[in-house]
Amino acid sequence: MHTQKKTHNTMTYSDFHKFILFVFCLLTPLPRLLAQQNDCPLRLANVIKEYNEGTIDNVVSENVLQECLSKNKFTKEEEIEALKYLTLIYLYVNDNTNARKNMVEFMKARLKSNPEYDPRNTQAQPESGVPEFLEMYNNLKALPIYYVGLRAGASFAQVETTTNFSLDQSNITRGNYKPLLGYDVALSLEFPIGRAKRPFSLVSELVYQQKAYEYSDQILDFAGLTFTELQNQIAVPLLLKYHFKRHGYRKNDKNNETEIVNNTAQPVKERFKNKVQPFLVVGASASYLLYAQADLNRVDVLNDVAGGGSREPINGSYDLLAFSQREQLQIHLILGGGFRFRNFLKSGSDLLLEGRFNWGLTQQVIAVNRGANDDFIYKFGYIDSDFKLHNLSINISYIIPKYNPDKKKKGK
Repeated sequence: MHTQKKTHNTMTYSDFHKFILFVFCLLTPLPRLLAQQNDCPLRLANVIKEYNEGTIDNVVSENVLQECLSKNKFTKEEEIEALKYLTLIYLYVNDNTNARKNMVEFMKARLKSNPEYDPRNTQAQPESGVPEFLEMYNNLKALPIYYVGLRAGASFAQVETTTNFSLDQSNITRGNYKPLLGYDVALSLEFPIGRAKRPFSLVSELVYQQKAYEYSDQILDFAGLTFTELQNQIAVPLLLKYHFKRHGYRKNDKNNETEIVNNTAQPVKERFKNKVQPFLVVGASASYLLYAQADLNRVDVLNDVAGGGSREPINGSYDLLAFSQREQLQIHLILGGGFRFRNFLKSGSDLLLEGRFNWGLTQQVIAVNRGANDDFIYKFGYIDSDFKLHNLSINISYIIPKYNPDKKKKGK
């Protein structure tokens, strides 16, 4: 009988060294390849160095930054710096076409991250010392052409009775109205007016609103009534906004209190003041009522002559629009104000804190249908008074500026 030897797949010492050598050869070019893929920051640093030294012919001829820009190999700040220095270089060699092209892209990116950017400020280096750069800046639109934003807030409905109606002593003002919590959600567009400082702007919004209030009364001295109304509507306000001057804007701090930001000393107090800008708004709003529901609750408390005690509560919910008891088209006047935080958290966008009062001009009740719901009268002992509905709201908004630097200014 022959014994068959088993073979083992074992790696010898020599094989192991061969494997390590193979892996080493495979990975050796990797750092070089990675360096080639990530050399854009180095290219930018070399371009800045050559510009400062005045040796920029190679930059123009070899176009060393365009590949990095086209393939998005820069960080956002590196991209902004690259576009700025390309603009400066093309201006240096009198290539105004490419200079303007890069200038437009530079301003779009720069203003988006820092709306307060102004090359005429001596802190803006090196462009503040280049007349051609400043002239091109002056010929482009550096301010937002509009803002788009989202607004949300809490609201409280205020009832103003104009004519009192009741099944019990209607010649006197009856009952108590209590505001309930509602809310506003809106999309907004804001268009600055004019040039230069532009303190005025037009604001248009599309708003979804919910309003609510509660009415309570005691009818015929024994029927305790609670009437709660909830309204949902779409509103379209048109507003004129006025911005007050920002205190300390571009002024030096008297106490010379500074901190270092991006290698630049900036006044602490003055820089904070620059961010906050008070404003006022006035305007009008047209709204359409989508939904109006009334929830009623009646509890009868009997006197001693009737044996005392109370009856089971009576409840009911009703669609007021189904009975045509509410005006669906409503008009309001608006007055408000607040504070605008420019470049909030260095996002390039603005945050607004605002209070508004909407003064209702439209009667809520359709008079001819006041008694259209028999349950109101015979089951609950209730009938609508004529009233207007006002609204107080507290809002927060976040708005994003949109730029079009390529659009030429009209005049200087």
